[in-house]
This record gives sequence, C-alpha cells and structure tokens, in this order.
Amino acid sequence: MNLKTLLLAISYTTVLAAAPPVNIQSFSLANTAQIQQQMQQTTITLAAEQLRHPHFLRVSTPTTGTQLTGQIKLNGKVIQRLNNNTKINLSRLLTRGKHAIEISGRYRPAGNSVQVELIGPNTQSLQQIGGSGYLNQRLIIEVK
Repeated sequence: MNLKTLLLAISYTTVLAAAPPVNIQSFSLANTAQIQQQMQQTTITLAAEQLRHPHFLRVSTPTTGTQLTGQIKLNGKVIQRLNNNTKINLSRLLTRGKHAIEISGRYRPAGNSVQVELIGPNTQSLQQIGGSGYLNQRLIIEVK
C-alpha cells in the first residue's frame, strides 16, 4: 500500500466515523434490500367442488411499455415463467390442503405497476403492485 492510498483510507475512515449513524448511501442500500424482501400475502379458501371450474391466476402489466420477468411457484416448484401477460389455470394443479403460490420477479420501469388476479366462479382477488420494480406476492390457497 502506498502513502497516497494509506492517507485516502485514513481520511475515508475518519469521514465515516464522523458521519451520523444513518447516511444516505447506507440507507439507500438497506432500503433496496428491504424492498426486495417485502412480501404481500393473501389467503383464499376454496371448496374442492369449486375446482371443477377454472380458476385463473393472471399476472399482467396494465401500462404499455412495462417489462416483467419472473416466475410463479406452487409449493416451491416453478410452474410458470412470467411475461407481461401470464395466465394459468390453477384448478388442475390444486388438491385438498394448503398450497403456497409465490409470484416473484422484476418489472421496469419501477414506477409502473403489475396486477395479480385470481379469478374463478364466486372468487375474485385483485392486487396491484407498483413503485419498487420488485414483485413479491404470496397467495395461500386452502382447499377444503
């Protein structure tokens, strides 16, 4: 390490030690990590007889120009890759019991939004996610 590098390191350490505990740079990094890990969860209960009819999970971007990438997992297994308008019939995949559907991905530009819908007979759930660029939704579907 040369003298210039050593002095720069000492100066940098001094500036960090003198700075308040939360500075803009570390706050932004922590905030980004927190956004990626936030998950919104919805629980839905269905009667097994309802699964005789289609129950569609639709993930879409209502704003033109939004790019969406990601995946849908059912009980930890990837069942579908996401694009700007993904629709999958869950009826054929669900049985009695509790199922976790995780929808995760990224969308750009971050200021736009993504809609997650579950549509079936007597069942409709709609959530709109926007602002962060990250999609992290969980649907818990309990079939009785």
